[in-house]
Amino acid sequence: MVEDLEDSLDVTCELLEALGNTCRGVRTAEEALTRLHDEKFDLLFTDLQLPGMSGIDLARHARELWPCMRVVVSSGDAISREIVAEVGFGVLRKPVSMEMLRAVVES
Repeated sequence: MVEDLEDSLDVTCELLEALGNTCRGVRTAEEALTRLHDEKFDLLFTDLQLPGMSGIDLARHARELWPCMRVVVSSGDAISREIVAEVGFGVLRKPVSMEMLRAVVES
């Protein structure tokens, strides 16, 4: 889970863990890339707007490292269909609910 807002990061990780998942939360794309090099993950859940590298660029890098990794980008803003189609990831609109997280994790 990559989210630069600490409260949102904590809440989303808690929701994911309540759904029976293990969540590793970081606040920057650069931290996430370091973890992606060191560990294998099933799902990358990232905010679109991050300081430094964007969530879109992070998703692209993650897919280069782990082509089969599922990627979900979350944003309060609209994300163009062209970008979604290009990198092939899921999109969740903020605010994210428990039901939305359950659906994306179970899909």
